[in-house]
Amino acid sequence: MPYAHITGWGKCIPPASISNDEISEIVDTTDEWITTRTGIKARRVSHVSTAELASVAAKHAIACAGVDAKDIDLVILATCTPSTVVANTASLVQKNIGATGAAAMDTNAACSGFLYALQAATAQIQAGMIKKAVVIAAERMTWYVNWARRDSAVLFGDGAGAVVLEAAETPAGLLGTKTGCDSEDRDILHITNFGSDLNKYEPIGPSDLLFEGREIFKRAVKGMSEACDDVLEQANLKLDDIDVLVPHQANLRIIQAIQNRLKVDDEKVMVNIGEYGNTSAATIAIALCEAVEQGLIKPQDFNFNLLQYPMWQRMDLLPQNEKEKVTAKYKEHIGWLKSQDRLTRATKGFESALDWMNKKDMSRHLPTFVGETRRYDKIRDENFTDVFPEWKELFAKYEKN
Repeated sequence: MPYAHITGWGKCIPPASISNDEISEIVDTTDEWITTRTGIKARRVSHVSTAELASVAAKHAIACAGVDAKDIDLVILATCTPSTVVANTASLVQKNIGATGAAAMDTNAACSGFLYALQAATAQIQAGMIKKAVVIAAERMTWYVNWARRDSAVLFGDGAGAVVLEAAETPAGLLGTKTGCDSEDRDILHITNFGSDLNKYEPIGPSDLLFEGREIFKRAVKGMSEACDDVLEQANLKLDDIDVLVPHQANLRIIQAIQNRLKVDDEKVMVNIGEYGNTSAATIAIALCEAVEQGLIKPQDFNFNLLQYPMWQRMDLLPQNEKEKVTAKYKEHIGWLKSQDRLTRATKGFESALDWMNKKDMSRHLPTFVGETRRYDKIRDENFTDVFPEWKELFAKYEKN
C-alpha cells in the first residue's frame, strides 16, 4: 500500500493585524480580559479573498516540495468561508496555481476541515487513484464577524496553510486518523442567515457567527483528547514517541486543558494562537508550517527515507554503544562529503538522519527486532548473524533472555 508523504508546506498570513487594544476601542473589553480568557493578543484581517489566500499558501507548498503544479492530481480546499459556492473555490485555486486538469473540491467541516481534507487526499493516494495532491485550509473568518459582539470579535482571524502530499512506499504521513461529529446540539456553533433553508423572498439580515464557548470547551477537550489516544493506538505509538503536538488553535485554555489531560510538556506543544487568533480550518495547517520553521518538526531530506514504522525496524532502536559506532563512521564520511556537496543537501540529509537516530532511546523494541528477524530467517532459510556477524553478540544477549 502506498503512503502519502508530506513533501511541501506553505502558508499565507495577511499583513493587516488588529491588536487587543484596538479591539477594545470597538467593543467593551480590554487586552487583559481577552488574553487571560483566550491567549489571543492579535488577529489578522485579510484584504483579499479566501481563494487568493489559498492560492498563495498552495504556491508556497508546491515550491517547497519542488514539484510542478501541472503534476498535481488533486486540489482540495478546506474552508467554511468559500469565495464562491458554484463553481467551488478550489477550482479557482486550481486555476491560480496552474494545476491544469487536476480534480478540485471544497470540503467544509469548519475547524476540523484541514484534517478531513488531509484524510480524504491521503485515502485517494493510498487507493492508488492519485499520486500527488495539494491540501489547503483557508479562511476569511472576519468576513462573518459582527464587530459589535465581544465574544466573536476577539476570537477569529484570517489566514491559510497548505501541504503537498506525494505517494511513496515507506511509512510516513498520516499513520493514524480519527474523525467524527457530535451532532447532538448543532446550534452551539453556527452562522446565521446563510444557506438555502432561508426564504429568499423575505429580507435577510447580515450573517453572524454565534457560539456557546463553555459548551464547546467541554466537548473539544474531551473529543480531542480521546482522538489523540485513538490515533496513537492505531499507529502503535506512545506519547513519549511524539516530538510535537499540533492542536487546533481555538483557545489557549482548551490547548492547555488537552495538554494537561495528556501530560505533554510545554516544549512539545505548538502554540501560535496569540498572533493569529482562531482561523478555523487554517489553524492546524498554519501551525504545522510554523512548527517546521521553529524546528519543532525536523523534516527529513528527500534523499533519506528513514523507516519509522514498524517500530522494531527503526534505526534508533540500536543500543547507545552501537549508535556511537554508526555516528563515528558516518561523521568521517560527512567530513569528505562536505567538500563534494556544494548544495549541502546530502550533507544535511546525513546529519538529519544521525540527529534523528540519537534523539530517542528506542532500545525497548530490540527484543521484538531479534524475534522477528529470526522468524524471517526461517522463512528465508538464512541466518541473519551469519550474513552480519557484527550482530552476533547483540542477538546472543537477547536470545539468552
